[in-house]
Amino acid sequence: MLKKKGVLKWVLLVTLGTWLIVTVFFYFQHRIQVDTYYIGEYIEFDEFSVYVKNIERYNYELLNYRDYPEILRKLKLPLKMSQAIMKISYFYSQPYHIEKGVYKYRVNCEIIYNTESIDWTYVSLEIYDKFSMGTYNEASSSLEPPNIGGSSMAGNMNIIHYEFKADWEEAYSSGLKFSNKENGEDYLFPFEKPFLTNDYGYFNRRRVDRRQISTDTIKYFLWNYDYGNSEEAENYINEDYVENFPWSTLTQHESSRIWNYEFSYLGRYMDKEKVFIMNISNRNDTDLIRNLDIYMIYEDFKWQIIDAE
Repeated sequence: MLKKKGVLKWVLLVTLGTWLIVTVFFYFQHRIQVDTYYIGEYIEFDEFSVYVKNIERYNYELLNYRDYPEILRKLKLPLKMSQAIMKISYFYSQPYHIEKGVYKYRVNCEIIYNTESIDWTYVSLEIYDKFSMGTYNEASSSLEPPNIGGSSMAGNMNIIHYEFKADWEEAYSSGLKFSNKENGEDYLFPFEKPFLTNDYGYFNRRRVDRRQISTDTIKYFLWNYDYGNSEEAENYINEDYVENFPWSTLTQHESSRIWNYEFSYLGRYMDKEKVFIMNISNRNDTDLIRNLDIYMIYEDFKWQIIDAE
């Protein structure tokens, strides 16, 4: 009897030890690092302009992960039980491919284009034709171009969010270089400060910040305002402008009827140097029904509203 208890105790210890080792292994599968550098520079071309927001350097690739396994749909378990299973399933998974010491980078831009001269479906082609970019080596002035470009766009606005992606090469880490292919003009943005480093894990996941894209900032700001969530709407306003923000201006628009967004660069406004205007309007065949201008700046790695009229 004592021998059986000893064997059982040994089995339990081995099982517990194995579980702890497996748990620690999967815990570190969620550990990722993202280094961010603020750029905030505006470049004008003939038919479009580029606002270079930031560059992100990261050590992972996101793997495909099924959000909701089909088997849970078939079992039709209570919601709370399904959510608990999903949390456990996600923890004991490998959502990222991580190579120690190997980094990639992503340059986040917003492209403002002329809708009268460029069809929105051809904006990406215009970008490739008109300019090039990449990280550069200060000593040799050589350029390491990105190997991937991607965009998100829609037909009811004159702006797209555009990303340049590539492997991070230490030899080409002096800064970013944009070149106008038509006139040969170069725009250099050197990395003069350390990158801002953020570490993420299972209990500190990297969340999608809707304030990263200008149109999303406007949409969620107005959505929260329209549904009476003024405190949440204030999160999209720069803290220095919340107290005197002209909320009464927003009562003149109806969000359900808004369908057109036009983004433009203004320059200095109030006490800010690089200010943009998002004009939001709704037209029928002949008349302007609604018109609202929202003034925005990009600071602290997010778009922030400062005024409306």
